[in-house]
Amino acid sequence: MGCTHSTPAPTEQDFLVEQKPPSSILCRTLLPKSRGATYDFQVNQKKNCWNIETPVNDLQQGMKLAPVDPSSKGAISTTTQCILFQDTEPLAVMRVTDFKTHKCTAHICSFTPYNAKQTSCGEHRGRSLFEWAVVAKRSESAQFTMTTAPDGICHATDYFGPVLYGPLKLVLKQKGLVCASLVEAPKWKCRVSPGIDPAMIVCFVACIDKLRENEAERLIAAQHSPQTRYKLSNVL
Repeated sequence: MGCTHSTPAPTEQDFLVEQKPPSSILCRTLLPKSRGATYDFQVNQKKNCWNIETPVNDLQQGMKLAPVDPSSKGAISTTTQCILFQDTEPLAVMRVTDFKTHKCTAHICSFTPYNAKQTSCGEHRGRSLFEWAVVAKRSESAQFTMTTAPDGICHATDYFGPVLYGPLKLVLKQKGLVCASLVEAPKWKCRVSPGIDPAMIVCFVACIDKLRENEAERLIAAQHSPQTRYKLSNVL
């Protein structure tokens, strides 16, 4: 029968709990659901949205993820970036920092401030950006956190379902409450709890994919490093 993770799968009852809606959201035409309703959607073509245009299915027509041209005027930097669009309107910019280290983080930036006191963190094509959330891999596990700005609320993932077979299944929680379930099969199938900004979850999934991709590249590079091979030989 195999074994399962200690975290139980989220139930219908979990998705009935309405969390306090955020004071500001990424997409003004995509409001969080109220009690008793959820958003259910898929993010196509896992890991490709930082390289090619990727549609978000069943959420809002015209919503997509696409890479940012690093040579475009006004881009944050020449490092890897991704943008969330509603048709031709950009909603959020994601960027990765320190991608060659184990402390790699992904930053979700909005074009509107979270509140009147928030200061800009940069620009994109002449428009001010404001940090919305920071996504990071937990150093002690293969799990991820998302800390929203400027309130500092931390959301964290955990596995659920079978350990040895089947698609990767994550549950995102905040203060013990289910925010979303994320199933990689191979597209991301996402279910978002009432009160949670669905566009934020789209960005979160995109950031997870990029951090996992960068981690794999870092480990491959480490295996081919003479210093790393020397250290491994001492251990073995």
